Amino acid sequence: MTTFTRESVLDLAQPRGGWCVSIYMPTHRAASETLNDQITLKNLLDAASDELADLMAAENDERTNAHMPRAASPAARRRNKHELAARSFVQPALDAAASPNFWNGRQDGLALFIGAGVFSHRWLPYPTESLAVVSKRPHITPLVPLLTDDVHFFVLALSQNEVRLLEGNRSGLAEVDVPGMPRNLADALRAEEPEKQRQVRSAGIGSGGTPLGIRYGHREDERGRIHRFLQEVEHRLRPALNGRSGPLILSGVDYLLAMYREVNTYPHLHVREIHGNPELLTTNQLHEAAWQIMREELDRLKGWAIGSYDAARGAQGARRASDEPGVVLQAAHQGRVDILFVEMAKHCWGSYDALTNQMTCRPEREHGEADLFDLAVVQTLAHGGTAYVLPPALMPGQSGLAAIFRY
Repeated sequence: MTTFTRESVLDLAQPRGGWCVSIYMPTHRAASETLNDQITLKNLLDAASDELADLMAAENDERTNAHMPRAASPAARRRNKHELAARSFVQPALDAAASPNFWNGRQDGLALFIGAGVFSHRWLPYPTESLAVVSKRPHITPLVPLLTDDVHFFVLALSQNEVRLLEGNRSGLAEVDVPGMPRNLADALRAEEPEKQRQVRSAGIGSGGTPLGIRYGHREDERGRIHRFLQEVEHRLRPALNGRSGPLILSGVDYLLAMYREVNTYPHLHVREIHGNPELLTTNQLHEAAWQIMREELDRLKGWAIGSYDAARGAQGARRASDEPGVVLQAAHQGRVDILFVEMAKHCWGSYDALTNQMTCRPEREHGEADLFDLAVVQTLAHGGTAYVLPPALMPGQSGLAAIFRY
């Protein structure tokens, strides 16, 4: 279980030299749909291969025109050579897609990338449009929801009979092995028995000849035992979460969670909780409850961002927001974009010169062209901004690209 980070997305978006193929498609979780998904992926790869062959042929023609007479090699032979090279380029993905094992662990969408000697893929927990892009760098906009609609978090399931730490994200939860973590209250207090025995001293011989013992202190009440149990849990949890920043959600009965908050030192303990005995919940049920909490928080952040757009655009003085693609692209390259909005499945294919701020943009893609909206996403993330991919109903502005500026 991995969570995409800004750094990993930006690393993926870097040009590698030569052409890159980016494939996106919706997939089905049911095994009965595997054949249909295989056919869809093969068709997208075939289309990318055809486009790549045309691009290779065009590049070869440019070099030929520059250095030697065009008649030096028959056109049909040149075309066949480039078709074979393009097919070889996408062959690793075609081979993988033909294997049933490739489809194990599938979710609702697939992202697939091919470069010179490089092939990788990632399953997505949401569907995407069917898209094949051949350009000089990977197309990454459909991955943005992995950053803004997902978050890495922890769940501490607490009861007197069981302690579990789990970590997860939108896709699921997995249990974490914490060294020394007590399994339950009895396990935590069992280690104290030798110490308790050392707290007894002899008080002489009883009437029956049996040594008497006097225990220092008084009999501890149940609350004190639970408090010491939770202190031991916190003691073991502290190094496991050291340096982590994901929210920690507590699961348990009210009194136990309230007592744990008294001893907690983790700075990212979430204010909301999963109430009830966690022993009665499966890992999937814990994930469903925890993700509901995190999803509502992410939705609030997104709603606040969308609401901020109109306020920023209507502010007095210089405009702090725009939906003009040329203005947004220039601001993104200058590092001025704080929040970027991109309409889902909407594109601006063409070219952009950051030095002159000259842009060509068309709704229909020509061979080898990149998406300028995708370029705005890359530049926004590279300068520390936030990007959101939105459905049309939530999209501010009219162009499919809008931004709130830092200044």
